[in-house]
Amino acid sequence: SPTVGARRPVNGVVAKVTITGSSSWVSASNGKNGTVFFEGILDEGQTKTFRDKKKVRLVLGNAGAVSLTVNGRDLGTPGGDGDVVRVEFGPGDPTENDG
Repeated sequence: SPTVGARRPVNGVVAKVTITGSSSWVSASNGKNGTVFFEGILDEGQTKTFRDKKKVRLVLGNAGAVSLTVNGRDLGTPGGDGDVVRVEFGPGDPTENDG
């Protein structure tokens, strides 16, 4: 069994979606071959975490109802109520490469 307590840097991408509003349609996939991790409606209070080595792509049907945490960084709400927002994240600090 894996040893617990050894803290290593996170390998890859960890994207956590938390529904803070009423509900949102959410689709999550990876960037490589389009494998879909999840697709459906999440209701207020629900949380889903998606992991991939290279990339996590999200489509949020109601961005104003969603709070994002990526690689441990709280990114807040990615858009307004009713906005459809597409975002993708790779490894590392998601706040550093807003080029």
